[in-house]
Order: sequence, then C-alpha cells, then structure tokens
Amino acid sequence: MDRIIYGAGQQKLGAFQPGIMYKRIGSYKGLSVWLSAHHGYMSVKVCCEKRSNIARLFGNKAKQDCVMSIHLEKSRARLFKESYEISMVQIDSKYQGFGLAPKIYRYLMKKIGLTLKAGTQQSPGGRFIWNELAKYKDVQVVGKKNKECYDMEAGEEREMSTGIDGVNCYDSGNFTAYAYYKG
Repeated sequence: MDRIIYGAGQQKLGAFQPGIMYKRIGSYKGLSVWLSAHHGYMSVKVCCEKRSNIARLFGNKAKQDCVMSIHLEKSRARLFKESYEISMVQIDSKYQGFGLAPKIYRYLMKKIGLTLKAGTQQSPGGRFIWNELAKYKDVQVVGKKNKECYDMEAGEEREMSTGIDGVNCYDSGNFTAYAYYKG
C-alpha cells in the first residue's frame, strides 16, 4: 500500500484553539501537546508554540498551527488491558517527512504512560513507524503470537523482527504488537 495523498498533497490542519476538553500536557521541541480523554477515547493535538524556533522555521509567527492530530481508542486486548490503538493520525503536509509520528508516540508513552497496540493491518508507513519505535532503547516493543510473547527488534527494510526463525510478525493474523515506555 502506498501513501495516500489528498488534494495534491496539501493536508492542512489549520490553527488550534484548545477548548475546555483539552489539557496541555507538555512541550516537545517547540511543539505543545494537548490531550482530551473521555470514555475510552483520546484525542491528541500537537501544535507549534507561538514564537518558537520551529514556528519561525516553518513561517508561523502569530498563530498556533496544528501540526499533528491523533485519535486513539481503548483496545480490547487482554495482555495489556490499558492499551490504546491509533484509529487516525493526520500530519500537516508541511511537517511530513521529519519522522514526527514515532517521536510523538514515544513522548506520549513517556509523559502519560501510554501503551500502544498495533493495528491488525498496517501500511508500509505504519510498519516503518513501529520499526522506528523498536529502535528506541527506552521503548519496549513486544509481540504476542498465540500465547507466546516475544521482544521485538528493529529489522531490516523498515520492518520489525522477532529475531527468531519461523516467527514473523507480518505473516499471521494471530500476531499482535505492543509498545510502551520502559524508562
């Protein structure tokens, strides 16, 4: 599956004005991170902070541009009962290509204790993100196949690996991956 491009590649998320549902949870390299959580769902907005270096770099001096929007649903997983699956992620087109998704996922894992569960179907881009997560020394990526758990490692060609012959995470519907911050 290739990258999906909407409207000549111009994904614009616009300015973000946090309402009462959103709480600012912190800052990551000139980006403010906002969270809204309720009834098994989370919404995360990542925005340029006004007058930050990143805002100046991308030509945003006055308003708070939304750089990235993430929607998560509580997983029904039995292994990690408090895990969340990403149901939608959008990145403003001018911020794409900087590896922002795995960095923000790691930030959320560390900041709020988020455990992510991989979707049952992944695009090449999704596989790349999980492979990047497996590269972090402070993020643990584990895979579960049937009743066995495996530590995952960054693999070749942008794909995670179990490092065990005969146990492939992308050839079976019985494989589930999780990532969490281990500190």
